[in-house]
Amino acid sequence: MERGGDASSYLAKGNAYLDHGKLDLAISEFQKAVQLKPDDAKAHLGMGRAYLRKNQYDLAIEQFKEALRLKPDFAEAYGNLGNAYYCTGQYAEAINQYKKTIELKPDYAKAYLDLGTAYGQKGQYDQAIEQIKRAVELKPDYAKAHLTLGWVYGSDGQYDLAIEQFEKALRLEPGNAMAYYNLACAYSQKGRYDEAIKNVKRSLELDPEDKEARDLLTRLEKRKKLW
Repeated sequence: MERGGDASSYLAKGNAYLDHGKLDLAISEFQKAVQLKPDDAKAHLGMGRAYLRKNQYDLAIEQFKEALRLKPDFAEAYGNLGNAYYCTGQYAEAINQYKKTIELKPDYAKAYLDLGTAYGQKGQYDQAIEQIKRAVELKPDYAKAHLTLGWVYGSDGQYDLAIEQFEKALRLEPGNAMAYYNLACAYSQKGRYDEAIKNVKRSLELDPEDKEARDLLTRLEKRKKLW
């Protein structure tokens, strides 16, 4: 009992460090938990999450797989494994893991968003739209889902629908610089340069260091002069 309690204490410390972005300290605590309790799936999950945030994807994948070996119905581990595959460009593998997450947690909006995003990266826009719409149905105030749905519509050349989603994201998160930037891109694609310039300027007010937004503003101002 004492050893298990010690492992739980290390796990709790690891999660606290993880929440505060102290990743190396988090890993150290999770490792201590695993040394005392090797079959603790949550400790392996925590360690994997820390490695994932350090961009050490192979180590993250290893930990998530171990968590799933110990607890095959661990929805959170499938989702994080999907994220690790996504970050390494292994979108088909990510899709498989997100689907497993949904099988275990069919009302989990983030899993549908993640699945749709992976489909979007593969250029499978119809599937992407279907999954992200499901995320929005489950969580209508999900600004990130509206933003991502707008990105998919824009990637598919459906700029009016993209604009609609970016505007919905901004109603939910008025300080979202990325939404303003994407809205500017969509207006630019439609040749509506005044609206594009207004929105990219708003993006830069919120994030003055955004080089992509700064470059977009330069291009838009040149186009407007030629228009």
